[in-house]
Amino acid sequence: MGRVLLDAPRHELRRAQAAGHNIVPASTRADHDLSQMIPGLAGRLQSVAIRVPVAGRCNARAAPAGEGCRMSDTVDGGAAGLTREVVRVRPGLLRWVWYAMGGRLPARYRAWVLHDVSARSWVLRHLCRTAVQLSPVAVLLFLLLPGSVAVRASAVLGGLLLGFLYSIAYMNESCEHRAVKAGYRAGSAAAAREAAHAAERAVSAQRYAEQWRRPAG
Repeated sequence: MGRVLLDAPRHELRRAQAAGHNIVPASTRADHDLSQMIPGLAGRLQSVAIRVPVAGRCNARAAPAGEGCRMSDTVDGGAAGLTREVVRVRPGLLRWVWYAMGGRLPARYRAWVLHDVSARSWVLRHLCRTAVQLSPVAVLLFLLLPGSVAVRASAVLGGLLLGFLYSIAYMNESCEHRAVKAGYRAGSAAAAREAAHAAERAVSAQRYAEQWRRPAG
């Protein structure tokens, strides 16, 4: 696939290369919109731009910034898989609220959506999205319903509890629907969670075996 070029401080890029990421500095600063994270380097690489050498313009070892290595403006097809699956672009607050209300995020957030519905905290994330969905309705009901404050608060609280119960009942389906809207196949969220649990179980089993293994003889 060739090298993926990231625009970030050189010491962070060297650290990333030491971690096994095949990256070198790009020739220009990244657009602030493309601020993204690489798993394992969360918060270290800021304002990252993924770019690739233009065919025939760079040798196998990409030239450092400012040494005539001409870069493309967009990621080519060969690096598109890395962009979607490895680099997770976290949405801003307004985009996240839109996403929580059921909106579709742009394609660059695709990997983050799968992470959101398959991370270890996926249940808590789902409940947070549910709270965002129910909050406007709860506020309107509290303001518009007649009666005392205690009566209105009790009615709204009962509605919230019922809403959360329905949300929990259809939690798996809701997460799968979000993954499908992001471009994944149906069942991808459950498969990602199962794969993560399988890895955790394998590590636990290995630790158990090492701890209780008896010496031969």
